[in-house]
Amino acid sequence: MVDAIRGLQYDNHRIDRSDQEVRSNMILAGEDAVATDALAAHLMGYQSSDIEFLHMASKRQMGTMDLRDVEVIGDEPDLHRRKWGKPRDWHGRCNRQWLLTQDPAADLKTWARFTSPVDTLHFGGWQRPSSASPVYKSAVRVVADGNRKAFLWVGARGHVTAFLNGERVLAEEGTTGTARGSFRRL
Repeated sequence: MVDAIRGLQYDNHRIDRSDQEVRSNMILAGEDAVATDALAAHLMGYQSSDIEFLHMASKRQMGTMDLRDVEVIGDEPDLHRRKWGKPRDWHGRCNRQWLLTQDPAADLKTWARFTSPVDTLHFGGWQRPSSASPVYKSAVRVVADGNRKAFLWVGARGHVTAFLNGERVLAEEGTTGTARGSFRRL
């Protein structure tokens, strides 16, 4: 059961914002806790695929976060959907399905499919390095509803080159941490 009577948007308990409280006057109940939380996120204007705990619960087969597989009894959910203000440091997370290779000359059609359990890709978790100076290549498809601001967060040792729709958007050499924006924000 999810209490959706009222909630806070933007940040936690900032009483100086008169528009922080959102009143929905709903209570959601369901047999599948993951689906119920996914529906709550959808009603708040979030994509369920951006919510990390929903991914973890879904991967552990605790329920489904795919609303196409959910039967809703009552009003059509989209009639009650509204876009809640997100915190300034909110970032969507989705990249879990990757194509990977250690062969720089390999055709993209031959690359291995890999599902990362979280939204961070660790090449060593996919396959051990094939040499002392391994070369990994990865590709991911990112889909968004309309234009969205996006960030590329990279932590690496060595050379990193990133392309977006065929255009090089990053080329760096060195060692970084895995902190956000270590190299560049797109």
